[in-house]
Amino acid sequence: MDCHTPISYNAYQVQVAAAEVYAITQRAAISSLNTCTFDRFPGETLFLGRIGGDYVGNPATYTYHYVMINSAGQFLAGLSRYEVDGGMDYAICKFGPNTRFISYTDSRRLNTNGDEPYYGSRH
Repeated sequence: MDCHTPISYNAYQVQVAAAEVYAITQRAAISSLNTCTFDRFPGETLFLGRIGGDYVGNPATYTYHYVMINSAGQFLAGLSRYEVDGGMDYAICKFGPNTRFISYTDSRRLNTNGDEPYYGSRH
């Protein structure tokens, strides 16, 4: 997953981050997560959890990366939040060859090291 910075995330890193966010929702600690909506998935409340560390660009602008999951624990997209003109803006991360995601439909499945699909909701 490429989040518009030199930092990218492979499928395993996305899988771990999505599982951590899902675990928080299962512990009823949802209030500690940011929520959002996304037009590609209408009617769903989505949960955001951080992935990786902060990225500081040049000049010193901060960028934060998130995974976006639904209430079933399915990974839907990555999100990049970054400073621009004194405020914050957002961009959806792109799927790269390291994640093996070809489409948003495919992103709902996370692949394990083998060929068996990994569904966040089964975690």
